[in-house]
Amino acid sequence: MKKNLIALTVLALIFNLTIQAQESVSKYKGTWEYTCNEAPYGFETGKIVIKKEDGKYTSTTIYNDGSTNKADSVKVKDGALIIETYVEGNYVKVELKKKKGKLVGFVYTDDGTLEITAKKKN
Repeated sequence: MKKNLIALTVLALIFNLTIQAQESVSKYKGTWEYTCNEAPYGFETGKIVIKKEDGKYTSTTIYNDGSTNKADSVKVKDGALIIETYVEGNYVKVELKKKKGKLVGFVYTDDGTLEITAKKKN
């Protein structure tokens, strides 16, 4: 009986943590127009689209030339939205926090750290 109760409690905790993680990302759902002035040509502006697909949240970056990049990972950690992906074969980590209706943060690359801001479009 105790084993069943412990197993049920553990499952409930895991389910609760999963729901909390999903709800956290849901705060960022929508299309965000970003600016990253220090980024290489062609990557300095565009859109970040966060949506739910097949039960999980995804992030796709749409650059001004129309090309896209789908993130490998989208999560919230310590109050920040974390997007991890590869751009032209290079690992990129984007960390964004909500401030006064905008997203502000940094893009971490092998070449250095860049500042990024985004405004919600819809």
